[in-house]
Amino acid sequence: MYDEQGNATRFFVVGLESDEPSDDDRTLIMFTLDHRKPGALCDALGVFKKENINLTKIDSRPIPSRCWHYYFFIELEGHFKNPNVASAVASLDEFCINIKILGSYPKFQGKS
Repeated sequence: MYDEQGNATRFFVVGLESDEPSDDDRTLIMFTLDHRKPGALCDALGVFKKENINLTKIDSRPIPSRCWHYYFFIELEGHFKNPNVASAVASLDEFCINIKILGSYPKFQGKS
């Protein structure tokens, strides 16, 4: 067994509303892409670079009903109400089939 001191497990509380901006937030977004377009994921991720937004986690999960299609989950620094985050999400529309903001929440402030 391997134990890492300082390792932490993250849990999410699911609700109908997001927290208001705190100036130290994270946002979780889910989207799907047209997999037939070369570079579609690169183009989608480029909107965050353009807005100077740091991505803290990227994950993908297959869509059970559609072969070779995936849900992409992106965690980023900033609140969805921040102008640069709102601009990036609006720009995603050009590259994505579906986009959903799952919520914003204060960044975890655990022990270091």
